[in-house]
Amino acid sequence: MQSIWKAIVLLVMNVLILGMPALSFAAPRPPAGTPVTVSGKVSAFKTSPSGSVDGFVLSTGVEVRFPKHSSSQVTAIVSVGANVQVSGKQRTRPRGDTHIKAATITNLNTGASVNVP
Repeated sequence: MQSIWKAIVLLVMNVLILGMPALSFAAPRPPAGTPVTVSGKVSAFKTSPSGSVDGFVLSTGVEVRFPKHSSSQVTAIVSVGANVQVSGKQRTRPRGDTHIKAATITNLNTGASVNVP
């Protein structure tokens, strides 16, 4: 029982003094705007309120976004289940959700690639 209280006291002290918890199990995220390259399998497409495809989600949970005017180029080379590599920049929206703003999307199954303006 004493060890539990000691752990709680240490955690509270770290939060109050350092402004952060003593333990963090999440992998650190790169700062917003950092160039990143991610790979994975496309699990679903995302659509804008108007119905245009403007992104997709990888099986790893990473959200990839691109301008809706690029949707026909992207959907011509990428489908659900395709293995892709995406280069772009990490962005964080005001709500706090993070995504990759795509610059280049490559279908690793076919080798087809598109540069997203």
